[in-house]
Amino acid sequence: MRRLLFISITLVIIMSEYGYSQSVLENVRSEYYRLNSGNVKLEQVSISNTNYYLEKGKVKKVKVSDDKGTCEYYYNYDPEYGTYKVFFIYYLPNEKSNHPESRLYFNENEKVFLYKENTEEKSFFDANAFSNQLPLQSRNALNKFSRIFSESRDEYGQEKALIDSLFKLIDKSQLTEIDTVQKTYNEEESQSFNEGKSLFVNSNNAVVKTVELSGDNHGSKRIIEYYHNSRLILRIKESQYFINGFQYSVDKEYYTGERRKQILFRRERYENYEAKLESTYGTNALLSFKLDCIEPHIEIKKKR
Repeated sequence: MRRLLFISITLVIIMSEYGYSQSVLENVRSEYYRLNSGNVKLEQVSISNTNYYLEKGKVKKVKVSDDKGTCEYYYNYDPEYGTYKVFFIYYLPNEKSNHPESRLYFNENEKVFLYKENTEEKSFFDANAFSNQLPLQSRNALNKFSRIFSESRDEYGQEKALIDSLFKLIDKSQLTEIDTVQKTYNEEESQSFNEGKSLFVNSNNAVVKTVELSGDNHGSKRIIEYYHNSRLILRIKESQYFINGFQYSVDKEYYTGERRKQILFRRERYENYEAKLESTYGTNALLSFKLDCIEPHIEIKKKR
């Protein structure tokens, strides 16, 4: 009796998930065919080898071509939150490419629920697969579009000069570490982690930099802060986790002092979207992975 009940419950779950996937798949295909039907008015904006197609001012499709093939990214826009979510990616290789034809279908949480390589359905969990780079590339295309428009603002030159001045203040500081992190041991997991806070001072014994570490068996966090005249000027947050794939993110927050207050004027967010990144291990780099393949999402804080 219990076995029959278990089988019945399992079948209900499987059928409900199947129905959900079929419904999402139908929505993806319906929107794809709508955008490519020729009946929708799309404004095209071209930037180097990338074509952006906008509907009522919002990016709906991006087409990127290089010497090995063409990739198309499709997005839904949420007006309530002002955010984009990719719902379909199509890659068509040419004769010079060793990559397969790829189709990635995403649900509302931007998770792949169906992946087709050529005509075959395959697993998406190979970290070295070419297709695992495509979600990151879809986000890079959006962030590049946003960045170019932000750089066209009249205030951009002043903002960049301010950021450059902050890094010059950091670079010229002669730092001495006066406190180091402590290594803790997790008996249940039989693993050790670096946890605690390091302080770095200049020749005047003023704190210029702090590094705070925390971790567990699933990943780690690091917060790096830089100060000038006892005021915070830059905060970097690095997180890496290995739950349901490799998840890595870096937030950079830039501050300027006005009227004795620390004002956040710019935030940059880097996310890998489970793509494999190049490690900086053994290079004494500030971060654990290189960010050069990630186009950050840039948020400009308006003054009140």
